[in-house]
Amino acid sequence: IITYEATASVFDIVLNEFLPNPHPSANGLNFGTDSSNMPLGEWVELYNKGDLPVSVDGWEIRDESGGLGNTQAIITTANTQPATTTIAAHSWLVVYFNKPVLNNTGDTVFLFTGTSTGHILVDSYAYDDPSDFCENEPTPGNTNASSTPSGTPGPDCISNQVAHNNS
Repeated sequence: IITYEATASVFDIVLNEFLPNPHPSANGLNFGTDSSNMPLGEWVELYNKGDLPVSVDGWEIRDESGGLGNTQAIITTANTQPATTTIAAHSWLVVYFNKPVLNNTGDTVFLFTGTSTGHILVDSYAYDDPSDFCENEPTPGNTNASSTPSGTPGPDCISNQVAHNNS
């Protein structure tokens, strides 16, 4: 009898959805501003597409500047919702920056493992103008709402919302 034991991969974790330019009244909801603290403000949602839980404790989310100065978030239980650093299989974890990090007019979001694993680049996503992509409503920690990039903000498509859907 041959047995196989599955192992989790860091590459099962993907950038799923992010909000670079929160607005206090988008879709009738208060998402705060760039500098708001959790549960408002800028956030990135991670998704575990694998079949095993993965710990992201100490991982980093950075912008194009490479994490210099004020442009990164180190993942801990203090800036995640739910307050954990382990993402269950086929589940989401929302990481809040609690400060302005992502540029409102375009940037690149990078996800790196922590220092103990050598800062491996796990995923990245570049966006130009957030108004190029619209989500009916940001869905941190939940299945993404279905939407089609339109580039034309309207009453249900606010220009401050960007969704990169890997779930």
